[in-house]
Amino acid sequence: MSAGRAAECGGDLVDIGYIERDEIRPWVAAAFDLAQLREAQRAFLDKQHVGRIVIRVAHPEIAR
Repeated sequence: MSAGRAAECGGDLVDIGYIERDEIRPWVAAAFDLAQLREAQRAFLDKQHVGRIVIRVAHPEIAR
């Protein structure tokens, strides 16, 4: 990763550290499989959710 890209992601990487250490927990409003992307987008655009909308992407190594 380039230094510039690392700087762009810096805040996100800090947040991931907090999550990994269980210091903060993101509030998940809904989770959708990638095949349900349209429903996820509708839920996001409706702006009735409180928290994050998560898109689950299957990883070939994990799916086995």
